[in-house]
Amino acid sequence: VSKQGKTQLKTVEEVQNKVDEIFKENKTTEFFDLIITPHLTEKTTRKYKDIPARTTTTTHFSLTITRKKDKIAEYKAVLGWRAYATNAPIDKLSTLKVLQTYKDEFKVEYRFNQLHNKTAPLMPIFLHKENRITALVRLLMLAIKVLGLLEYKIRKQIDLENIQINHIYPGNPARKTNKPTAEMVLRAFRNIFLAATPTDNNNFSLQVTQLLPHQQILIRLAGFQNLRYNDISSHPNFNKNCISYNSEDAIKGKSFITSRIDSSE
Repeated sequence: VSKQGKTQLKTVEEVQNKVDEIFKENKTTEFFDLIITPHLTEKTTRKYKDIPARTTTTTHFSLTITRKKDKIAEYKAVLGWRAYATNAPIDKLSTLKVLQTYKDEFKVEYRFNQLHNKTAPLMPIFLHKENRITALVRLLMLAIKVLGLLEYKIRKQIDLENIQINHIYPGNPARKTNKPTAEMVLRAFRNIFLAATPTDNNNFSLQVTQLLPHQQILIRLAGFQNLRYNDISSHPNFNKNCISYNSEDAIKGKSFITSRIDSSE
């Protein structure tokens, strides 16, 4: 097609090369037969002043494309199939297990991503002694396992109860999910603070942030029950007569439970 600014193809070879590029780019070379037919058009221009009469010849091409139905059908028959190879013996890893293991590979990669970049970042390392570096790696690997276990328990319980939880996405508290990540769960407890203030007679006053409803749900889903800070007044060492709520902080969304504990106990 002749268009302004486009390079005009003048020979059959140029057209063939251009079509081959398109086929190769779309991986369809083996599925079509192509016939290129040139067409010559002559145009006569009359004499004008000092310009003599002349005849110009213009070449354009028509393409006839035929589909190779056998090749296309053969390709469709294997479309979507993939080949997986393993060195594990069949008695230890069946074909179905190979497929499941491959599909679960992202879980392993996700944990290493936590180790490299996110929740428990290993880099950069400022240690020089080999034993300390080994200890750091082992400690972070243990943290990754704890995160995985926490995530698994909460998701499993959510599936059993067939529920969704909100207040888990930053900036969008109304958004719900049934598959929270460990990072989401930990982030939901960022507003929890514990403050101990010395008082008279070697006692001290203890302040802890009240749990919000969605935090209590996450604790229950994780399998933790009867947490002491969930109801601080139930602890035997606390003086129940000293429990109070800071109303000003409660208005600001920072409700605290306050109590006094005797250090001698």
